[in-house]
Amino acid sequence: MDKITAVLHDLDKKGHPVKPVFITIDPFRDTRERLASYFKESEYHPGFLALTGTFEQVRERWTWLHPPSSSPQTEIIITP
Repeated sequence: MDKITAVLHDLDKKGHPVKPVFITIDPFRDTRERLASYFKESEYHPGFLALTGTFEQVRERWTWLHPPSSSPQTEIIITP
């Protein structure tokens, strides 16, 4: 996250702002309040949009962003 923040700040300085999105892979632990507190207290880029939801919502979004792959190194399996 520190490296991502550094790159985001560099892009901002160069006039290429990016909206970073963080989607939890642990919706049972990462509540809306916990994510808000985590990003507020961190020194990460202030533009981060932190998302959580029900297990089904997170799994649906993850699948939408990362369709199943034949490469095991790129797959994350989300189970309750």
